[in-house]
Amino acid sequence: MPADSAYDDGQVRLDETGITIRRYYFPTGGDKHIPYSSVTRFGTRRLDWSLNRASIWGTFSTNTWMPLDVRRRNKHTAIILDIGALIRPVITPDRPDDVLAILRARVS
Repeated sequence: MPADSAYDDGQVRLDETGITIRRYYFPTGGDKHIPYSSVTRFGTRRLDWSLNRASIWGTFSTNTWMPLDVRRRNKHTAIILDIGALIRPVITPDRPDDVLAILRARVS
């Protein structure tokens, strides 16, 4: 992991400048970078089979988007980022507690 990364699991990276969500855009798989200052709030949802735990890419619920994550079926927590836009990005990091701690420290 680069020295300037606070967290990086290959899917989600948090560093000094913000959150990079890898393989966000469909169908190109391009990354999305979100500065911490753009995050107005965040929350969690428990993933289960009715909440797209089996889905590897696409909508989570109304007005949300999940990036490509082939390991999602083994995860249990989704973090929803409100960035003041119609669509809210949803991440499923390998270590959600670590990501939540960083977000609590860096999001006003």
